[in-house]
Amino acid sequence: CGVLIGDVRKENRMIPLGFKVMNTFLDAGFRLKEIIMKVQRRDRSTSFWYTKKEIDFLIAHEYLFIFDKR
Repeated sequence: CGVLIGDVRKENRMIPLGFKVMNTFLDAGFRLKEIIMKVQRRDRSTSFWYTKKEIDFLIAHEYLFIFDKR
């Protein structure tokens, strides 16, 4: 099973959504085989976030989690 997911911000706080999803799969009995980080470039929303003064760092990656289940 492969899952591509990124983290999010809510009310100027980072929410590690990717790792929450990973833990949900692990709790369901899947085994983690690999974590691949995909760097986001030329995202259409990036220019929108550059205008936000309250954001210190952009979230510039997504995770590809690879699981198996036996």
